[in-house]
Amino acid sequence: MTTTTTIAKNKAITITTTKEINAKDFFEAITGSDFYGCSDFTELIGYNENTLTVSVKYYDINNNPTGGYWKVRSKKLTLEKLANAYAELLDNNSTHCGGHSLDHNEYDGCFAYFVLQQALYGKIEF
Repeated sequence: MTTTTTIAKNKAITITTTKEINAKDFFEAITGSDFYGCSDFTELIGYNENTLTVSVKYYDINNNPTGGYWKVRSKKLTLEKLANAYAELLDNNSTHCGGHSLDHNEYDGCFAYFVLQQALYGKIEF
């Protein structure tokens, strides 16, 4: 279900679209690619389909590399964190592979690749 709200005030128009996504389908879009292509910044430790969390090891790129290598950290990402990252990507009109949209219904390795980066770093780094 998609809901759109439009507000017009003083020569400005604000359009807000709300998109309802099944949580299990979204989680499958993140985990279903087996993190294909994500090995340049993260490694899957595991995921829990009951709590809808993903545990990863990732490079801490926000700190200077020591001896040429970034420190590896571990983090558990909740469904809410992943969904917020996806929403930020949609707000920024992020695309992949020459302009393809990040559609959770037609996910591929790029979907997890982008959502995980956004969730871990707050932006696309790789």
